[in-house]
Amino acid sequence: MLADTNWFAIEWFAVTAGIQDMAAFDACLADESPVPSIENDFAAAMGLGAQGTPTILVNGVMAYGVVDSLELETAIRRVAP
Repeated sequence: MLADTNWFAIEWFAVTAGIQDMAAFDACLADESPVPSIENDFAAAMGLGAQGTPTILVNGVMAYGVVDSLELETAIRRVAP
């Protein structure tokens, strides 16, 4: 699945970010059990018309890109009971 991944860069970012337990980090990267769920979520997002991240869907209205908190709160309040 991740054959083209630059593992050296990922390890470098992990060390730079302060990850101390590299064995646990590597085990997490090797664990592909979440892949089916991620693929299902991806397919659902594409089916709804999402084109990238972040994409926020509020009651059928889709917002792409960065949405400020006031805009998001307003959209939620419009549909909240």
